[in-house]
Amino acid sequence: MGVTAIFGAAVAAGDLRAVNAAFLAHLDELGPQYAISAAACRQAWRDSYADNAPVDFVADSLSRLYPAVGEAMAAFDSGRLDEATRLFGALRSHKDRFVAANATYFQVRAVLGQSLTEEADELFATLSDDASRELMSSYSPYADRMIVLQAASEARTLQFDAAQETLALLEGADGAVSDLVGISADQLRIELQAREKGTLGEVATYMDYSGERLTIADASMRLQSRQQKILDLLDQLIEDQQQQEQQQGGSGAPQQGQPQGDQSRSPDAPTDPADESRIREGQGEIGDLHAAPRANPGEMWGKMPPAERDRVLQSIRERYPSRYRQIVEQFYRSMAEQKE
Repeated sequence: MGVTAIFGAAVAAGDLRAVNAAFLAHLDELGPQYAISAAACRQAWRDSYADNAPVDFVADSLSRLYPAVGEAMAAFDSGRLDEATRLFGALRSHKDRFVAANATYFQVRAVLGQSLTEEADELFATLSDDASRELMSSYSPYADRMIVLQAASEARTLQFDAAQETLALLEGADGAVSDLVGISADQLRIELQAREKGTLGEVATYMDYSGERLTIADASMRLQSRQQKILDLLDQLIEDQQQQEQQQGGSGAPQQGQPQGDQSRSPDAPTDPADESRIREGQGEIGDLHAAPRANPGEMWGKMPPAERDRVLQSIRERYPSRYRQIVEQFYRSMAEQKE
């Protein structure tokens, strides 16, 4: 999704004051059956929302006006997010456009609240048409928040370039962006810019994603491609390290009489920080550790005898710095559990 994606011009049009003013006018058009509730909403605006919580006015008023909205909001507020997702999804076709627009926002939040980022990405894709953008910009105070939610969802599903493009939609709309949204957007920009490509940090990002999806039994093609990306990155990192050692004249094999590994160190001897910050050759064979799982890590792992699994895990512990070896180990275990 590029800069023409969701809510492209929504922020400027979705100014909070304009949306609240439109909703107050809308209350006068609802008809006699809503007269009492509409009057209560207007009074609440004057007494509380105008000065203290203008961003909550529309959603809270809709809960007062429509029992179905109140039921969905109650599920959302109490953490019943699966139920809230279903209820808000049904409300997206409501004839009141204020209901439809704000139900869309809370459905997205309910989906993301369950860490269903792939599902959120699919939901955002259904909102990319002009009618959906106009709906959010004109009838919801959350247009700017939807942009940040979309960018965060894209980043979490490893669509880093798309996330940066989505955040760019907020540029030049400072007057219509709340402080909270601005801070969240700035933090996400910093994290995206700090991402280092082709490093163990990138491997960790992919592994975190893969592990999260495995916990909700996602066997989608996208997950499989991310798992393959992990293996490809590890292959490249190991190959780069081997080439670097060869260029430096290190064969990686100890000479006769030379102690192997860390056997020459006393248990309390400090390690070289430089050694701990890069991939080092351990005593395990790279081919055994990495090439075999490349075809199907979970299946190969599941077929290994317990002693062989322990040997592979020990090789991982020796090969990687602490943060990354834990992630690698968790990745192989997670894929094995999915297969077994």
